[in-house]
Amino acid sequence: MTAITASAYSRTAPRGAVIAAEVFVRLLEGAREAWVRIARRPAPTAGDRVMPSAFPA
Repeated sequence: MTAITASAYSRTAPRGAVIAAEVFVRLLEGAREAWVRIARRPAPTAGDRVMPSAFPA
């Protein structure tokens, strides 16, 4: 089985498809990093919440 080189790949796949695949992968990686950041954020506790008051202060 022969290895797929960059020159062989560029001959078989249209350049637009390669660029679109790279953009898609970068978007997925960015979304994953954002999700990890959100998941690692500590959960709010009951003391962190502001309870609305019925009467003005």
